[in-house]
Amino acid sequence: MVVGLLVLSLLAIPLMAACAKEAPAPAPAPAAKPAPAAKPAPAPAPAPKPGPLAQVIEAAKKEKGTASLMMASPTPESTARMMREIKEMFGVELDIKVLPSGGKGKLMSEAIMSKEAGLPAPFDMMSGTCQHTVEGAQRDLWETVDWKSLISKDTNPAVLREHPLLRNSILVYTTHNGLVYNPEKVSADEVPKNFIDLADPKWQGRVGVVNHYGFYGKRAWVLGKDKVLSELKAVLENGAIRGRNPEIYNRYLLGEIWMGFMASGYLKLSRDKGMPAEWQSLDVRMSCEEGLMVLKNSDHPNTVKLVALYLASPQGAKFVVEEMGRGRCHVPGNFDYDIGVQDKEQGLPVVYNKLNVTEYVGTDEWNALLEEIAEILLVVD
Repeated sequence: MVVGLLVLSLLAIPLMAACAKEAPAPAPAPAAKPAPAAKPAPAPAPAPKPGPLAQVIEAAKKEKGTASLMMASPTPESTARMMREIKEMFGVELDIKVLPSGGKGKLMSEAIMSKEAGLPAPFDMMSGTCQHTVEGAQRDLWETVDWKSLISKDTNPAVLREHPLLRNSILVYTTHNGLVYNPEKVSADEVPKNFIDLADPKWQGRVGVVNHYGFYGKRAWVLGKDKVLSELKAVLENGAIRGRNPEIYNRYLLGEIWMGFMASGYLKLSRDKGMPAEWQSLDVRMSCEEGLMVLKNSDHPNTVKLVALYLASPQGAKFVVEEMGRGRCHVPGNFDYDIGVQDKEQGLPVVYNKLNVTEYVGTDEWNALLEEIAEILLVVD
């Protein structure tokens, strides 16, 4: 029995040894896949491009020095009001100097000489009638400005001017040419209705007429040269006083004359001074539009653009009436608009010189006409 167990034990030893052999190594684990590379963050969207007005405002902030604007000069107090309202409107404080615009022929000559000499413009912006605007356009004096892209939504589009020779100006006020008269001296029934009526002997020494050649040049374009020049001679021969608008206005305030053929702005100025004053257009409704133009090669073009945009706006229209004594016939509530209503009621033909004088100003015929008018105004006594 013992021998049997020993044999079994000996037989089991190889078997146990075989079982004790090292188990095979496990198969290597598959290599881990690299993590995907992080995607770059998307580039930020480009900032929207500033609009045309924003570009003008930013450019104005960078302009150094004082901008000069030649137009009907408000008082220092009203200039301060204008600058304050411009700051409220555009968020920029401007440094501007407003100088009187009298003697526009001289201003045009200065601008032309500077341009021809290759010098900077003598001032940044000037006001002018259609006549001055056309002359300047023909001499390439004005900067090209897309006013339509700059005006506010509430600005009357009538301030924009479509004619190629007027397009770079923006309308700021209008003027009618006609008769301011004292209703305490001349009744509405007897007041002259036509220019030739001023030659009536009963008005001798009681009439003043402006000596602005363009007044009569435009009338001649509409009514005929022979008619206008012969009537002008007759009125002067009847003793009419002649002079610039302010001179005729001062004579009227002093009571030296009862009627003055002049610009409609002096109707309001007379009333503001407490002088009785009414209006009568003569023969036709003659309306003149005054605009602002930026000069090429000026030092502060963007500053004065903001001034022009302000003056063209509804807020600026109110300023023009209250502080500058000018009207705007497209906007109710001011004397120039009221003149238009009166003329319509009287059935007067409407003449906007912008529709025709643009084809006439600057021609040899126009210059010759002005020479004839100047000779009459200077010689006839």
